[in-house]
Amino acid sequence: MFAAHIKDQDEQSVQAHCEETAAYAKESGLVIGVGAAMYLAGLLHDLGKYNEAFNEYIHNGERSAKKINHSSAGAKYLLESFTAETPDERLTQQLIAYAIVSHHGLNDCLSCDGRDKYQTRIEPETNIFYDEVLKNSEMFLEEHDIPSLYSEACGEVGQLKEKIGRIAEKMGTEKPIQEKTFMYGCLARIMLSMLMDADRRNTAEYMIGNIPQRLDTEQRVQYFSECLKKLNNRLDNFVIKNYIDELRNEMSDQCAAFAEKNGSGVYKLPIPTGGGKTYSSMRFALKLAVRERKERIIYTAPFLSVLEQNAQDIRNVFGDSDNILEYHSNVVFDENTDSEEMKNYELLSDEWSSPVIMTTMVRLLEVLFGGSTMDVRRMHSLKNSVIIIDEAQSVPVRYIHMFNTMINFLSGVCGTTVVLCTATQPIFESVKRPLLYSENSSIISDIEKYSAAFKRVDIVADHARIRNGTDSLCEFILHNTNKNSLVILNTKSAVQKLYEGMEERLSNEYRLIQLTTYMCAKHRLDLIEDMKAALENDQKIICISTQLIEAGVDISFETVFRSLSGLDNIAQAAGRCNRNGKAECIGKTYIICYDEEKVSSLEDIRESQNAMRTCLDKYHGEDLLMPESLCNYYKQYFFDRMNDMDAPAQKYGEQYDIQQSLYSFLGSNAVAKNEYKKNYGRKYSRPMPQSFKTAADLFSSIGKTNSVGVIVYYRDSKKLINRLYKETDFQEKKKILKQLQRYTVDVMISSKLFRELCEISAFEMLISGGSVLILTEKAYSRQKGVTAEILPIII
Repeated sequence: MFAAHIKDQDEQSVQAHCEETAAYAKESGLVIGVGAAMYLAGLLHDLGKYNEAFNEYIHNGERSAKKINHSSAGAKYLLESFTAETPDERLTQQLIAYAIVSHHGLNDCLSCDGRDKYQTRIEPETNIFYDEVLKNSEMFLEEHDIPSLYSEACGEVGQLKEKIGRIAEKMGTEKPIQEKTFMYGCLARIMLSMLMDADRRNTAEYMIGNIPQRLDTEQRVQYFSECLKKLNNRLDNFVIKNYIDELRNEMSDQCAAFAEKNGSGVYKLPIPTGGGKTYSSMRFALKLAVRERKERIIYTAPFLSVLEQNAQDIRNVFGDSDNILEYHSNVVFDENTDSEEMKNYELLSDEWSSPVIMTTMVRLLEVLFGGSTMDVRRMHSLKNSVIIIDEAQSVPVRYIHMFNTMINFLSGVCGTTVVLCTATQPIFESVKRPLLYSENSSIISDIEKYSAAFKRVDIVADHARIRNGTDSLCEFILHNTNKNSLVILNTKSAVQKLYEGMEERLSNEYRLIQLTTYMCAKHRLDLIEDMKAALENDQKIICISTQLIEAGVDISFETVFRSLSGLDNIAQAAGRCNRNGKAECIGKTYIICYDEEKVSSLEDIRESQNAMRTCLDKYHGEDLLMPESLCNYYKQYFFDRMNDMDAPAQKYGEQYDIQQSLYSFLGSNAVAKNEYKKNYGRKYSRPMPQSFKTAADLFSSIGKTNSVGVIVYYRDSKKLINRLYKETDFQEKKKILKQLQRYTVDVMISSKLFRELCEISAFEMLISGGSVLILTEKAYSRQKGVTAEILPIII
């Protein structure tokens, strides 16, 4: 028998593993219409293990000289056994073969300099024992009528190809072939995701055993029904105290009614700030999930602070269930660690199979475009789901075209419903590669009525161009603060500088609070809840924060000061001012300018400030929060940055051509195809020329900002860390690490802070090679979070 995996004295045969993987892959693929293609991919993905060299390797383990390439043989068999005369056949072959050769990690089809990386993977220089594999797998292949599967797969892909063509045409771009090819790449990624997940799932079941079983369709629908009932009960028990409460109730009812008549598509939920969009959007999602039997609901927040608060609200309604995954840390293990623990972690990592997933925009974008095997594996979880994107304007400008086209693919091909929630709707439909909203796109009707009713604040822009040092800004804030105020700045260093300045000036009359991402999630949530209670009791508070507090956090201050930024940010900050309309007079949000902010390297902030200055000139003395000014701000901001929306490759390195971008790498890849012609003397003829791995590596290099996750000692984390040190069972370790996500802080490796922490030996190392970093107690402050100052131990 040829073994795929060995556990103690037991062996799983290659045939059993391939058949079981194929069954899982087919189950996943049927949802979008590629069941046969995925079954074929599953059968062939480990065909290369049918040889004596691999058998020796797997039995000898680390004593073997080197690993054996076991993924190329299955792809080579597919390409050599069947013709590819039609466009549908050529695309089918490449999609399945790409999934097979990449099921342990992304690969390029073409490199940026025109080298044929796809063919190199199919026919590598190393010996794949192809003839031996064919001979040993002959009976296995005959049992499965591969020709019929291939024919059926070509029919499936042909139908999806037509769908993709219609979506590309509908986008109305100058060259629809670019969008069409980009979406072929989207299809390749989701098919690879299905295969990866099926492979890891079956391997985990065999190697580890007793892993949590996923809910089937009926169980998920039942769960969503129960959650909807609990949410409706909560909403029914709300006491209507005033006209604003009535309007919140109206909008929530509109969301529920909309879910009864609409299905997959892309929709807007433009509920005004303070209008209760978390519960309203979840009510829509649950009702739709029950009616259309969706696989899961994925809620995406712009910042951890919003996610933490809203996840807690949802748990309070649904119950603290294992069916809710709050996912915001992907930094527990370094994927390059070649250890048994890393292998086990990859098998057991959160594969996003929970019915309800709550995550951040950064993590969602990593699933869509990132390069780690765990990110790619999660991609399939987005099919046939409801994705709620809270504060949709937080999509980085350079990724707007990639985001739009991917969302068009998910909604048009994968049966996914996407809801963009924000009071300041960005004009994604008006850019060069537009987002395709559904025909009846707005979930809420008569939005002007609700916007007018929820106006509780005026923007004061008189000081927007007056640059202040720390002394003058402190004086300005104190002069304009009565009971309490919130100050939102653009950088963490500026927050710390102003905090120190205010500390020197404030009497005991005021309580001063700093809030930044140097604090772990649980710490920030505790501070926000503490502030809410203090504000309710009319205590005098001044909070100085980064923008983590400005979107979606349910807290209300008498006065807000917002450092100059985009109008969307200023509008969101204003939503923390007189939020519930309790103040005797209308609240004030002051736009300020602080000398200590260094934003020259922060492109999005710098460009949004430029667009905002134009807006201030145009609407001087007028209401900056009216729909016309918001729309014109976005037009100005997007127009100025239209060339950035493809994610130009030169922003990642000078070696790239001006025509190259992440969008082109994931689409037509014209420069690479020209280089291919120079290299090989012929045109590139395959339907997918993408540089998938290159694009993902570049995306990750910016998206993750070279940061490392650091677990800190804060309250209950001390008990969890002690348990982690003592635990020997990896599955239990994984559970503890999941709980420790809320006690994790991302620190940039290139930062001065990280260097200083290393200098004072502030890190405890956990897991071989330091894959998990734990910060010593002396380097975590209740006032500032992670700090290189030497502190007394916090009890």
